[in-house]
Amino acid sequence: MSLSKFCLLASASLVSLTTGLSTPHANIKRQVSQLRESYDFVIVGGGTSGLTVADRLSEAFPQKTVLVVEYGDVEYAPSSFDPPVDWYGPNSFQSASLWVFFSQPNPEYNNLTALSFAGQVVGGSSAINGQFFDRPSRHDLDSWTQLGVSSDWNWRGMFPYFKKSIKFTAPSAQVAQQYNYTWDLSSYGGTTPIHSSFPPFQWADNSVVLNGWRELGVRTRQDCAGGDKEGLCAVPTSQHPITARRSHAGLGHYADVVGTRSNYDLLVKHQAVRVVYPNGVNSGPPLLDVRSLTTNARFNITANAEVVLSAGAYHTPTVLLRSGIGAANILAASGITQVLELPGVGANLQDHPGSTGVAWNYTKPGNWTPMPEEMADPTFKADATAAFDEVPARGPYTMALGNQAIYISLPNTTPNYLSIIRKILRQTVDGSAASFLPADYRDNAALARGYRDQLAVLAKLLLNPKAPNLETPWSTGYSAPAILLHPLSRGTVRLNPADHLAQPIVDSRHGSNPVDFDMQLANVKWSRRLLDTPTMKRYGAVETAPGEAVQSDAELLAFIKSAATLSYQHPCCTAALGPKNKGGVVDNKLRVHGAKGLRVVDISVLPLVISAHTSSTAYALGEKAADVIIKEWRQEARINRLTGSLFFDDYLCVFTETHFELLVAAAMVSPKPPVDDGPKTQCDQFLALLLSTHRPRPQRQHHILWEAAVTHATKQDCSLCKILTDALQVWFTPSQLGGVQLQVMLIMQQSSEKQDRLLIQFRTPARVTPWTEGQTVNFFVDDGLCGTGGWNLMKTPAALNKESFAWERKVEKMKAWLGRCRESHEMCRSYGGVMLPEGVTVLPSRVLDLLPGNGGVRLYESRVGERGRYACLSHRWGKCQPLTTTRATLGDWKEGLPWEKIPKLFQDAIDIARELGVRYLWIDSLCIVQDDAEDWYRESRKMCAIYQNAVVTVAGTAGFGCEDSLVPTRERTVAGKLKDGTGYRFEVRLMDKHLSGSPSHVHFGKTLLGRGWVYQERLLSRRIIHCCSDELVWECMESVECECPEGVSWMTTADRSRLEIKAIQTRLPREAPVSEQRRVWHDMVRAYTTLDLTKISDRAVAILGLAVEMQHSRKGLYAAGLWEDSFLCDLAWHTGTATRRGKRPTDPRPNRDTTKAPTWSWLSVGTCCEYWSRSDLGNGEPWWEDSGTVVEKIELPPYHTLSAAAQGLGLVHVIPATDLQVDGGTSRLTTHGCLTLKGNLLAGTSSQSVHNDTLEWAGWFQRSFGIDLNLQESRARGFLDIQTTSEKPIIRQGQAVFGMPLGTSIDTEGILDPIYRYRYLLLLVLVDADEQLYERVGMIELAHGDYQWKAPAWWDIPFEAGTMTTMRII
Repeated sequence: MSLSKFCLLASASLVSLTTGLSTPHANIKRQVSQLRESYDFVIVGGGTSGLTVADRLSEAFPQKTVLVVEYGDVEYAPSSFDPPVDWYGPNSFQSASLWVFFSQPNPEYNNLTALSFAGQVVGGSSAINGQFFDRPSRHDLDSWTQLGVSSDWNWRGMFPYFKKSIKFTAPSAQVAQQYNYTWDLSSYGGTTPIHSSFPPFQWADNSVVLNGWRELGVRTRQDCAGGDKEGLCAVPTSQHPITARRSHAGLGHYADVVGTRSNYDLLVKHQAVRVVYPNGVNSGPPLLDVRSLTTNARFNITANAEVVLSAGAYHTPTVLLRSGIGAANILAASGITQVLELPGVGANLQDHPGSTGVAWNYTKPGNWTPMPEEMADPTFKADATAAFDEVPARGPYTMALGNQAIYISLPNTTPNYLSIIRKILRQTVDGSAASFLPADYRDNAALARGYRDQLAVLAKLLLNPKAPNLETPWSTGYSAPAILLHPLSRGTVRLNPADHLAQPIVDSRHGSNPVDFDMQLANVKWSRRLLDTPTMKRYGAVETAPGEAVQSDAELLAFIKSAATLSYQHPCCTAALGPKNKGGVVDNKLRVHGAKGLRVVDISVLPLVISAHTSSTAYALGEKAADVIIKEWRQEARINRLTGSLFFDDYLCVFTETHFELLVAAAMVSPKPPVDDGPKTQCDQFLALLLSTHRPRPQRQHHILWEAAVTHATKQDCSLCKILTDALQVWFTPSQLGGVQLQVMLIMQQSSEKQDRLLIQFRTPARVTPWTEGQTVNFFVDDGLCGTGGWNLMKTPAALNKESFAWERKVEKMKAWLGRCRESHEMCRSYGGVMLPEGVTVLPSRVLDLLPGNGGVRLYESRVGERGRYACLSHRWGKCQPLTTTRATLGDWKEGLPWEKIPKLFQDAIDIARELGVRYLWIDSLCIVQDDAEDWYRESRKMCAIYQNAVVTVAGTAGFGCEDSLVPTRERTVAGKLKDGTGYRFEVRLMDKHLSGSPSHVHFGKTLLGRGWVYQERLLSRRIIHCCSDELVWECMESVECECPEGVSWMTTADRSRLEIKAIQTRLPREAPVSEQRRVWHDMVRAYTTLDLTKISDRAVAILGLAVEMQHSRKGLYAAGLWEDSFLCDLAWHTGTATRRGKRPTDPRPNRDTTKAPTWSWLSVGTCCEYWSRSDLGNGEPWWEDSGTVVEKIELPPYHTLSAAAQGLGLVHVIPATDLQVDGGTSRLTTHGCLTLKGNLLAGTSSQSVHNDTLEWAGWFQRSFGIDLNLQESRARGFLDIQTTSEKPIIRQGQAVFGMPLGTSIDTEGILDPIYRYRYLLLLVLVDADEQLYERVGMIELAHGDYQWKAPAWWDIPFEAGTMTTMRII
């Protein structure tokens, strides 16, 4: 299609609305006489969500009628900055019909009123907003589940609808480069004509502020649409990519589609007054009482299916209240008879308040052009207007109001965030929460309980360093607003008692919860730092607001209250999703609690305001609601019926622990319909059911078969059973067949996008199970040998036909994965935020040179700094010793490696590298001299760079031995002919359980992932090709894909949180708080210590690569598994709550000469290690406060430290490696390290002799014993690092033990559970009285829990009592 024709079509959509008053479309109704007698679906509100639902319902149900009732009319909707408006004139959206709302005065803000707008036009607020099209943080939606909302509404449940709701068009390469736009296409993919794109323009001073934010440490994100948005974001705008005109619901969900929808009507200029239940709320759907704005006449509209309220955050609760649905006292005050008690109606009003964060003038401005001031020049403005009319549009008028913003979390805004969180939590436990609600709501138990739970959830959310709480959008100018994203204050929407049909009374009540001011104060303080950045200083930025004279908190609060903007146009939450007993108005399917046939679908159903502008969420909400409604109301069976055949196009991959599943991609059924007097097969009743068009939905029909029954049915010409018989004979021996049971299941779908499925499961007793328990059996038809009849009409899974098992197809798949990743995955091309062109990385010291043209393989020692492209092999050595390089063979391998001596596993890796066009390959056993301790020690420290710089890592994930092939094929063929001559052929194989995002997860059939050495190899590699037992799996920093028939990845950027630990440099910018870095390291230690190592002595070195990588972002040095900048918290490790494969930690502490580690390090034990720092208060953010103990000195051998050049905090001192020995190719140091602490050392005694038999169970795998530390009213529990025997107890009864305080942790196990406090001390024993040397043997815990924040009197004794002692721990 030509560009001009495309633009004409786009213009036609605009004309269809703009000419609506004079030449109304046939579907536009203006009076009751034009309406049908009744409608199936009646939707109140022609706005963003309402039109989305109407579009989808009228499309899904062509035979059902849909009516939208809209207060406004059809009008042209200009962009927020369109000609002829200039920068100084009124905003162009004022030309559209608007609702204008003035709230009641806000006493806490000097009686300021909140001014907000809503669209009074077809398209609703999407036709008048600022077009800023961002999405919420994943953490916003995930927090809803803690309020009793279904997980269907979390980020994972909503993300597909965000994608579906819009059509994103990437800008041209020139525009992207000019304005530094980046995006991630995996976050988009919809085809709905609701357009979004980046504007091809920015004001000249935009980059100045942008650079300032970056210098302040704000991370630039590639794309913020995938759920992770803490940082600096370029946000698409809701505009057409060619014309730059506004794209809104009135176009995309009405004008662009209504021409082909005779069942889709729109009634304009009418007010929905109320819903009416003539026979009670249980006899819905209700009637809709409507008033004509032209004649003032009232009439009822009948809905056959249901009524959907989509009138917005102000008008939806108004309609409900006029209907008698709400709190009794609120309705009585307006003289309304109550029909249904729902106190949450009109309550819970939330919006984004804010103020000027900082404003400035430039005393040394640059020669910037274009600038907004130039719009005052008639010539400039005329040129801008002409540019806007070009195709494609360009210039200032394409800009809207801006498309960039920063989003900063509370922990990254202020170091005092914990005190703010404590204030919030205190309100939840001291009974004061309800006092911040409106006076007439405080005694309502449901609203009080709901608000208390909201505060508890928000405390957790705000504690999360990835959950934004400050937004600052900008485009140009001299100020940066500070918008509060998660306010705690709650307002109301109520009827006007003087006129129920008039505008509602809005009371925003901003500042009613005083903690909002604490957060606003933190936001403004952080924003002022912008002017201290080098870029802003370069241009002489001088603060004009708050002003240099405003410094104290009191002065800043006064400024905030005077400079406030109390609504950034995002009101929500007045008919909230959630349980009724917590103030919820709608259930998880958006049905109004207790009111049959009535739903709410608009932004009022949000339980909490999101960290985003609400337009894109309103679209996604409409899409999801429509899907819910369609599933509930679909009546006709969606089944493909052909004469004598059945086929279905779903491929189902199911994993269960109790049975195997045979998934059939196609099945022939008997061509003869069932008859009453003929022989019946086992499939007759299912055939009849499949052909039925009147069966209820949703439904599952089960049919249990034994092998004998299937065999018998096969003899009666049942084609499906014939195939099953062949399958049974392939997988089971004759002696096993008698124990096989089959379950045939017909799954009838609700979704309009899916067909019914036939699922056939093999249930086998354990004694006949021929595979590892829990794997899946799959059948795939060969599309080249389908024969005739129904087979040739089957939609074959193209990715898994017969050829997919061939080597050539696997090579093709690997090349496609690598090419796509190198082309479009920015994270995979970058390292520490710096882009790395492929092929310029430094080669390892030695690599295998894969000579061109199969010219052989040789070991190549690279020159210093030499660059090239290489791959790595990650593999398990196994029982057989692989080919290695030693001092003796080093010279020979440089000349060339005999191909016949190279193990099969290595040969396959070489072949893969060559196919991918990679010249060099790194294999540890060949590229490190195995009997040279110095070489091994030196190269092991380079693991981080080796795996990170590789083009790709090839992993023998199935745990193959060195003589096995990397790419085995274990499929089996089922082939034959039916009696009618129809041929069939299936390729059958075992289906691996898919990879989890957890790097430490041990999967069925993926032995390699359970190895300790492989952990860092997997995390550090940018790209991995996993060679599993039956398929290849691709894993990179942005996606995971396999060879399943869908041909798509099941883990994309949308759920990158499952892979975050893999991208440490991305997750942890240099400015990340220590608490975040500490948490990441603790997560890695937990995972790493569950994995297997052949030699316990390797525990220290097999994680060094990760330590090297993390060192880039840490302020302190690495010290034997711990870090200087979080040392006391890192000391609070313990053994035993989770071990690999569920084994209890029975291993004693290995000999110190074996581990080469001091007792205070987790490297000294051979089992799983956890941390005592609790993390339940904030989505993984540990709450830990150090004691007063001082770390004076950490003495370690080089083996337990990193770069000697790093300065750190000055605590780490390296002991010269004077006794470096060789033992089996592994470095061994005789000096293991010493820690010097100074603190209040508590002395006590053990009340018993401590060994395994005397330990008390105190947790899953934690066992404790009593310790007397002479502390009043407290019970100290000791936890041992190691297990002992009664013959050799580690601590004897009456033995002196010592405790050195480490820190305090606070935890709540549930939202409203008691607050638990924990004090942790090192448990020590004296081993050398002369030298005063101690050894760590465990941990001491003191606990206290209640509902109050005030600690008991004895609480500080452990940290204040005792004797100030300087001690050394070895």
